[in-house]
Parts: sequence; structure tokens; C-alpha cells
Amino acid sequence: MAALATWCSCMSLRSATLTASGTWRCPTGVSFVWVNRVGGGGGGGYQGGFLSSQDGGGAGEFSLGEQLPVTPNTIYSITVGGGGTHGIALSATGATDGAATTFAGFSSLGGRAGTQAGGTPSGFGGGPNGGGNPVRTTGGAGTAESPVSFGGASGGANGGSVGQSGGQQIGEYPGSPGFQGSSAGDGCGGASSIWAAGGLGGLAYNGVGDGSGTPAPAGTLGSGGGGAPADAGGAPNKTDGSDGGTGLISIFYIAP
Repeated sequence: MAALATWCSCMSLRSATLTASGTWRCPTGVSFVWVNRVGGGGGGGYQGGFLSSQDGGGAGEFSLGEQLPVTPNTIYSITVGGGGTHGIALSATGATDGAATTFAGFSSLGGRAGTQAGGTPSGFGGGPNGGGNPVRTTGGAGTAESPVSFGGASGGANGGSVGQSGGQQIGEYPGSPGFQGSSAGDGCGGASSIWAAGGLGGLAYNGVGDGSGTPAPAGTLGSGGGGAPADAGGAPNKTDGSDGGTGLISIFYIAP
């Protein structure tokens, strides 16, 4: 009589999640893992144009349930991509792109930074299939690069008198909107990742856009930072954008 296969009840699904760079030791007997991974979000643009709301950052490229081979008892170095830094108005320092998240030789790229006054490319999603955002439009979703890997969504692009929404990724969290309806030009929203909504665009001051409005809240977990509100006439208190969200990696495996 043939032997029957049995399942050992001592085995269980385990996981490790990192939101900062570090290491992971592969347990004995584990030869493959499933990985969720997202690169850092791009930073939001600073206030740099007359009545011109600034662009939100793009979300990082991401993977879901990617199966990767590993070697038991090996210590793996993990890089969790940092979010891009925000644009700084007074020094005219542009925002930066998010960094890649890397594990076992596989990476998810960071989102692109938002620029000032509709620069191109601006706030594109991470990866070769990251979402784009033609000037003055809501950000777009990224598309599939493989069955388990996807481009990030793009941030809202230069909205002129109305802040545009950041892109929404594959039906999960909605894109984070720029504040709508202000003739002064509220900032554009950062793109959402599937783990978190993007940063909201900065709110123009009292409807007159004099540069002393509310700074854009930062993105989190791979989402893009919000763009700064408009400047209505060279006010001294120019407003910055906000930082993109730091990436994330979760490793799932079966072990005792």
C-alpha cells in the first residue's frame, strides 16, 4: 500500500516586515519565500510659480507575492528605499526621487519627484510601467510588469488654479487629492501606494495664495509626497512640498 502524504502541524506561515534597512536570517529548512515590496515614494515639488500649484510625487514600484529562492541559514541584507525629499522653496532646491527597495538581488524602484510649474517628467510612478501624468491632470495608475510586479501610480500634475489628485493604484487606496476649487492654486496630491494614501497637496492661505499656506503632508509606505500650493505674487513665505513615503518589505515563509 502506498504511503500517504501528511502535513506536519508544527509548520506554520511566518512573516517579517521591515520599514527600514536591515537584515533577515533565513531559517533552517526554508528554501523559498514570498515577498511584498515597494520602493520609496517621490518627494513633492516646492512652490515656484505664480498661481501654479506644484506637482505631487509618484508612488514606488511594487511586487505582491513574488516567490524568490533563498538559502537556509543565510543572513540577507535588505535595503528599504527611502522616500524622496521635498522641494525647498527658499533655496530653490528641487524634490528628489524615492529610492529602490532591494532583497536577494531583486528590486522595486522608487517613484519620481514632483517638479515645479509642470516640469517634465514629474511625479511619475516607479518602474518601467509607472503611471504618467500629462500637465494639469489627475495622476494615473501604474500597470502590470509581470503577474506579481506593478509600476507605481503617478502624482497629480501642475493644476494651475486647482490642485489635481494623485493617482490611485489598482483599486486599493484612493489617490490623495489636491484641495479642489481654490482659485489660488492648492497643491497637487501625491500618488497612493496600495499600502497608504499619498500626501495631500498644500492648502493655499485664505484663498489668496500668498505663499504662507499649509505645507503639504508627507506620504507614507511608498506613496508620494504632496505638492506645495501656489504663489500669488512673490510673497516671502514660500511653501515647501512634502517628503515621499519610505518603502516597505514583507517576507513570508513556512517554518516550524
